[in-house]
Amino acid sequence: MSRFSNNWSGKSKSKKSVFNKRLRGTIKPQTPLKPTMDRAVKSIKIQLLKLDRLLTKLSDKDKKLVNRIIIKIQKHDRKHAIILANELVEIRKMMKVVTQARCALEAITMRIETVTELGDIVATLGPAVSAVKSVQKGVTGVVPQAQDKFTEISGMLSDILVDAGQSGEAILDFKVANEDAEKIIADASIQAESKLKKKIPDIPSNIPKYVTNALEEVCV
Repeated sequence: MSRFSNNWSGKSKSKKSVFNKRLRGTIKPQTPLKPTMDRAVKSIKIQLLKLDRLLTKLSDKDKKLVNRIIIKIQKHDRKHAIILANELVEIRKMMKVVTQARCALEAITMRIETVTELGDIVATLGPAVSAVKSVQKGVTGVVPQAQDKFTEISGMLSDILVDAGQSGEAILDFKVANEDAEKIIADASIQAESKLKKKIPDIPSNIPKYVTNALEEVCV
């Protein structure tokens, strides 16, 4: 069994390796990588479920606002129609941010679950940590209570990355990691737009210009 396999599962094959592992542990205790990665994936999936519930609530509110806007227009209540349109804009901004975060976390989960080699861990988790932090900034701006969970996920992935780096010869290329993280976010943004087009109801063509002008900023 390779050194990576030992550290991956937490098992050791020889007394010498046990001794060496204990000696290293007196300097810096290391946690077996696979159980820690499994916990990280579990935490991300829990967060995905929370984001799904939030998106359902936002989607319901979106539909209700559209109906209320139509009613106000029918009653020639321009003032309240514009107020509701501005509220709808904010809801759709939140939906965009949350949907993008969800797509990014889903991509990160898939990457973590397909890791098999020590070098892959470093190459995968480097950009994953950066992507999680980027997503965290957006999500906590609209959902402040998500801060702690994202910090926890980022911390677990960072710890795994450090342990993986100490267990093998793989070195993190920060430039490549940052470029890869940007690609994860960019792909998530494209996916988010596609998903929102299906979720967000179209604005009726007969809606007055003063309402559509307010909605053009985020309507997809």
